[in-house]
Amino acid sequence: MHPIEFALSVLLCLQFLVVTLHDWLNIPGYTHGRQVQATVGRRKFLLATGINSIFPGIAVAFVFLYRTSPKPAYVTTYWFLYCAVTVASAIAMWYIPYFVGASQPSRTSTPPCTPAPGTCCPRAATTPGRTCCTSASTRSSSRRSRWPASSASAARGFSLWV
Repeated sequence: MHPIEFALSVLLCLQFLVVTLHDWLNIPGYTHGRQVQATVGRRKFLLATGINSIFPGIAVAFVFLYRTSPKPAYVTTYWFLYCAVTVASAIAMWYIPYFVGASQPSRTSTPPCTPAPGTCCPRAATTPGRTCCTSASTRSSSRRSRWPASSASAARGFSLWV
């Protein structure tokens, strides 16, 4: 196996694991898998994980099916298209909004600030009618979320894919 082909195989397997398992992680302040799972339910969560793992799963299946034999043309074509769509999607979903900015409808349809338990809402101080958490234990907490994450907003984003 050529070294570049081996590297692609390893990266495809790693991406499959990341795509399949990243929703199940719960790292306070960064990922909120438990909140999404509690909101949408375990069955729907499993279904979404299965749906999200179809295309990377096919790429990994080709890695193992043709690791010792010559690959048909459709395998390399699938790998090329899969990687191209993945890169284009990442650019469209992450980098273009980051560098260009959000569209006007996205800016005006900001979900309400509903902080997760034990975190403060940073927009509460600037939004009329909202109050921030006042408990001393929350104020002095050094582990605050960088972004306000509510189970409702996480579920909205999650339900787009289900």
